[in-house]
Amino acid sequence: MRPALNRAVQELFVRGDELWVILDEHQLYSRIPDLVAARVNLEALEERLRGAWTRSLNETELRGLRAMRPDRGARLPLLATHMRVSETTAHRVLRGLVRDGYAERTMTGTYARRAPVKPILSRVMSFEAKKSDAVSAFVQAREHAAYVDAAYVVFDANYRARFERRREQFDAHGIGLLALDARDDSFELVRRAARRTLPQVLGLALSAERTFARLLGSPRFKPLPESRLPGASVASEHQGLPELFGRSARTAQLLLRDLAPPVPGPARL
Repeated sequence: MRPALNRAVQELFVRGDELWVILDEHQLYSRIPDLVAARVNLEALEERLRGAWTRSLNETELRGLRAMRPDRGARLPLLATHMRVSETTAHRVLRGLVRDGYAERTMTGTYARRAPVKPILSRVMSFEAKKSDAVSAFVQAREHAAYVDAAYVVFDANYRARFERRREQFDAHGIGLLALDARDDSFELVRRAARRTLPQVLGLALSAERTFARLLGSPRFKPLPESRLPGASVASEHQGLPELFGRSARTAQLLLRDLAPPVPGPARL
């Protein structure tokens, strides 16, 4: 399933003049779609690597960092409120951010931001793959939709009628439909997902951090068993390597070369 779905995603959604990464079993916010395709902001990635900010951040750290300013310090009580933790916990988290160069403790005891907060991703798409279970596919894709720019359900073309019967539900929630034919790995875009304004800014930032971690060879969670299309395993125990595509893929690979295992890319860039 993975090669066929990858090819469909590349041909339908990836522009050659952009940099994209494809990840399987990737955690978005609290959800894990079968596949995630995301457009990478190469400038933001370069800035992150150039400043040696190579540790991926968790949600609490992101909340704290995004509440700081680079030109003026913020006090601990305010940051603790934004981080949604106690001041004791906030102080411990902030020590780590200062230690790793993401923030700075000022002479007055406040905290100023030193690292950029712009996510390395500028567009995120999720793909939930189910062989024939239209109900489960709809429920999961609807949950993913809160944290992505576009959500898709991928299904076996032999069961298209089941998904067509629920077309009204998919349409109402802007979920796209993609049919794969297991016999010859062909595909058809049945319904294009509605483009949505991402309501979860923090969700995108957290997805970007988890993507950054995987680009550097550090998986962040244990994948959960889920249904798959024909030819795929019933349960996935390991994440595959992220794959980079687009004109800047080689540039990104070279940037990451000294920090992570080789990141696969297309044969022709």
